Amino acid sequence: MQWNREARFTAFVLVKVVIKMVLWKKEMIRYTEAFIFLALGLVVTLLVLRDIYEGFEIMFLGNTWVTWFAVSFLLFAVYSLAAKFVFVKSNEFYRKRIRSISFWVGFAGALYIVTVPFFKGELLF
Repeated sequence: MQWNREARFTAFVLVKVVIKMVLWKKEMIRYTEAFIFLALGLVVTLLVLRDIYEGFEIMFLGNTWVTWFAVSFLLFAVYSLAAKFVFVKSNEFYRKRIRSISFWVGFAGALYIVTVPFFKGELLF
Protein backbone atom coordinates (compact mmCIF):
# COMPACT_ATOMS: atom_id res chain seq x y z
CA MET A 1 0.00 0.00 0.00
CA GLN A 2 1.42 3.31 -1.03
CA TRP A 3 0.59 6.50 0.68
CA ASN A 4 0.22 9.66 -1.29
CA ARG A 5 1.80 12.86 -0.15
CA GLU A 6 -1.32 14.23 1.59
CA ALA A 7 -1.89 11.02 3.54
CA ARG A 8 1.71 10.99 4.77
CA PHE A 9 1.44 14.62 5.82
CA THR A 10 -1.84 13.97 7.65
CA ALA A 11 -0.37 10.97 9.47
CA PHE A 12 2.69 13.00 10.44
CA VAL A 13 0.53 15.83 11.81
CA LEU A 14 -1.63 13.39 13.77
CA VAL A 15 1.42 11.78 15.35
CA LYS A 16 2.76 15.19 16.37
CA VAL A 17 -0.60 16.15 17.87
CA VAL A 18 -0.80 12.92 19.87
CA ILE A 19 2.74 13.41 21.20
CA LYS A 20 1.93 16.99 22.20
CA MET A 21 -1.24 15.84 23.94
CA VAL A 22 0.69 13.23 25.94
CA LEU A 23 3.29 15.82 26.97
CA TRP A 24 0.56 18.33 27.81
CA LYS A 25 -1.17 15.76 29.99
CA LYS A 26 2.06 15.08 31.90
CA GLU A 27 2.63 18.81 32.38
CA MET A 28 -0.91 19.31 33.65
CA ILE A 29 -0.43 16.50 36.14
CA ARG A 30 2.75 18.18 37.43
CA TYR A 31 1.02 21.59 37.72
CA THR A 32 -1.94 20.04 39.50
CA GLU A 33 0.42 18.22 41.83
CA ALA A 34 2.18 21.50 42.69
CA PHE A 35 -1.10 23.33 43.25
CA ILE A 36 -2.42 20.57 45.52
CA PHE A 37 0.71 20.62 47.67
CA LEU A 38 0.66 24.41 47.93
CA ALA A 39 -2.98 24.26 49.05
CA LEU A 40 -2.30 21.43 51.52
CA GLY A 41 0.74 23.29 52.84
CA LEU A 42 -1.35 26.39 53.45
CA VAL A 43 -4.00 24.41 55.33
CA VAL A 44 -1.43 22.55 57.42
CA THR A 45 0.46 25.77 58.16
CA LEU A 46 -2.60 27.73 59.25
CA LEU A 47 -4.52 24.99 61.06
CA VAL A 48 -1.83 22.73 62.50
CA LEU A 49 1.59 24.35 62.61
CA ARG A 50 0.31 27.68 63.93
CA ASP A 51 -1.23 25.92 66.95
CA ILE A 52 1.92 23.86 67.51
CA TYR A 53 4.12 26.97 67.40
CA GLU A 54 1.79 28.87 69.73
CA GLY A 55 1.78 25.90 72.09
CA PHE A 56 5.55 26.32 72.34
CA GLU A 57 5.04 30.10 72.81
CA ILE A 58 6.46 30.92 69.37
CA MET A 59 4.75 33.96 67.85
CA PHE A 60 3.40 33.15 64.40
CA LEU A 61 4.21 36.57 62.93
CA GLY A 62 6.35 37.89 60.13
CA ASN A 63 6.87 36.33 56.73
CA THR A 64 4.79 33.25 57.39
CA TRP A 65 4.67 32.54 53.66
CA VAL A 66 8.22 31.20 53.96
CA THR A 67 6.97 28.66 56.49
CA TRP A 68 4.02 27.91 54.20
CA PHE A 69 6.31 27.07 51.28
CA ALA A 70 8.57 25.02 53.55
CA VAL A 71 5.61 22.97 54.81
CA SER A 72 4.36 22.56 51.24
CA PHE A 73 7.76 21.29 50.11
CA LEU A 74 8.00 18.92 53.09
CA LEU A 75 4.61 17.44 52.17
CA PHE A 76 5.74 17.16 48.55
CA ALA A 77 8.97 15.44 49.60
CA VAL A 78 7.15 12.95 51.82
CA TYR A 79 4.76 12.22 48.95
CA SER A 80 7.67 11.73 46.54
CA LEU A 81 9.48 9.40 48.92
CA ALA A 82 6.31 7.38 49.53
CA ALA A 83 5.60 7.21 45.81
CA LYS A 84 9.11 6.01 45.06
CA PHE A 85 9.51 3.44 47.81
CA VAL A 86 5.93 2.28 48.52
CA PHE A 87 3.51 2.85 45.66
CA VAL A 88 5.33 2.87 42.30
CA LYS A 89 8.78 1.48 42.93
CA SER A 90 9.84 1.21 39.30
CA ASN A 91 8.77 4.66 38.04
CA GLU A 92 11.64 6.47 36.33
CA PHE A 93 10.26 9.94 37.11
CA TYR A 94 10.26 9.43 40.89
CA ARG A 95 13.65 7.75 40.75
CA LYS A 96 15.13 10.81 39.05
CA ARG A 97 13.39 13.15 41.47
CA ILE A 98 14.76 11.31 44.52
CA ARG A 99 18.30 11.28 43.09
CA SER A 100 18.21 15.02 42.39
CA ILE A 101 20.53 17.19 44.47
CA SER A 102 18.08 20.11 44.36
CA PHE A 103 15.38 17.87 45.84
CA TRP A 104 17.53 17.06 48.87
CA VAL A 105 18.76 20.64 49.27
CA GLY A 106 15.14 21.84 49.20
CA PHE A 107 14.14 19.13 51.67
CA ALA A 108 16.95 20.10 54.07
CA GLY A 109 16.10 23.80 53.76
CA ALA A 110 12.41 23.20 54.35
CA LEU A 111 13.13 20.99 57.35
CA TYR A 112 15.45 23.68 58.73
CA ILE A 113 12.82 26.42 58.30
CA VAL A 114 10.11 24.39 60.05
CA THR A 115 12.16 22.97 62.95
CA VAL A 116 14.58 25.76 63.94
CA PRO A 117 11.85 27.95 65.52
CA PHE A 118 11.47 25.29 68.24
CA PHE A 119 15.09 25.87 69.26
CA LYS A 120 15.31 29.60 68.58
CA GLY A 121 11.89 30.56 69.99
CA GLU A 122 10.79 32.63 66.98
CA LEU A 123 10.19 32.27 63.27
CA LEU A 124 13.28 32.71 61.14
CA PHE A 125 11.83 35.29 58.77
